[in-house]
Amino acid sequence: MQLNNLRSETIYVGQQLTIAAVGNPSQPAIYHTVQRGDTLSSIARRYASTVAAIRAANGLRNDTIYIGQRLLIPNSSGYPTPTPVPTTRPTPGRERIQFAPGATSTVVKGTVQPAVLREYIFSATGGQTIRMELISSDASANFAVIGLGDGTPLKRLGNSGTVWTSTLPSTQDYLVQVGTPSNAAVAYELYVEITASPPVTAPVRIQFAPGARTATVNGVTSGIAPARYVLQAGADQTMSVDLTVDNTNAYITVLHPTGGNMAGAGGPIHHWSAQLPVTGDYIVEVLNLGTGLANFSLTIAIQ
Repeated sequence: MQLNNLRSETIYVGQQLTIAAVGNPSQPAIYHTVQRGDTLSSIARRYASTVAAIRAANGLRNDTIYIGQRLLIPNSSGYPTPTPVPTTRPTPGRERIQFAPGATSTVVKGTVQPAVLREYIFSATGGQTIRMELISSDASANFAVIGLGDGTPLKRLGNSGTVWTSTLPSTQDYLVQVGTPSNAAVAYELYVEITASPPVTAPVRIQFAPGARTATVNGVTSGIAPARYVLQAGADQTMSVDLTVDNTNAYITVLHPTGGNMAGAGGPIHHWSAQLPVTGDYIVEVLNLGTGLANFSLTIAIQ
């Protein structure tokens, strides 16, 4: 733990750890990248070290290791001792995910090579809701999410789902790893959205121009927070709602003043028209089933 300035015995996939060479303090440090089938015992035998020494040099609390993890292999004397690097700093090759000012979502594009993990870091507050989606050129790539501060794996590479939503457990940096079992390079897009949990948005009131019976609004909706609009209409009037959207998974609901979806559940519904049963405020929602952002144009007419 002292060699790598670790405050606990937690390590992460892809973390660079310093391991002293066997025997001679003048020799350069030896590193081992964990491969499928490796155990601490097999690594220790390979380098004539011990499990206890490797655990101590890398701050491991137990014998759990991960594919792609880089371990420092020490000798009995603990040589050489590199300059310690705080584990909270991103190691070379890690990219911090940036959000535009005021934005809650972003898209990261890249290419992942066989047997090499692409790594990203983002900061978030405990209790926030995160939604991530990975789309790759051959549908083989997947991602893992690990808390850097507490070492908690939130999503593993072995989890085949490429759309993931969760409430983040604590305020810290989180590590995202993208990998592929493919034998060729794979291009991908990683969509990341972080919002307060649960998202609560008041509906925006639709305003009709004087003498107009139709109004159009433009917006964006996501898998976490729907876009919501409200308008007042009278009994026996006919309301028509038309949604034009760049994401076919987005759809509309029309809520009765006393609750209940009048547009039905046979969706995704993009067009709806009906005679209104009562006078009151009707809420129109634009929702997304969970495939990234949806840019839309919503037209509402009252006759």
